[in-house]
Amino acid sequence: MSIPAALATGRRLADSLMVDACTITRTTGAGAQNETTGKITPTTSTLYTGPCQVRMPPNAAETPEVGNRTATVQQAIVKVPVAVVDVAIGDVVTITASAHDAELVGRAFRVGALHHKTFSTARKLVVDEITA
Repeated sequence: MSIPAALATGRRLADSLMVDACTITRTTGAGAQNETTGKITPTTSTLYTGPCQVRMPPNAAETPEVGNRTATVQQAIVKVPVAVVDVAIGDVVTITASAHDAELVGRAFRVGALHHKTFSTARKLVVDEITA
């Protein structure tokens, strides 16, 4: 089997494991302030909506002090099809559906690193889930 054929097979197999769904968004502006709550909602644009896979390595959490509070930072990998391009550090991945873990739905992750390689079968995004 040629390298291009093997790569195409690997990508099809990787895509078949993407049984969850996500939306990737980017903040594009400061947005508007809610007059009642005072909360500012940033303006965003959607970069991608579609299948994904979430992998959370064991022992990937840390609890740094942030001001007077302790935050939990959980690092994970979100895989999307290799055809998804232009994702940048700081973009937000929100899980919109999960075939096997209902608790993933609604979780948001900030892209902290991008994983590029020559023979990639999936676009791997290193992300952090931050909860206060």
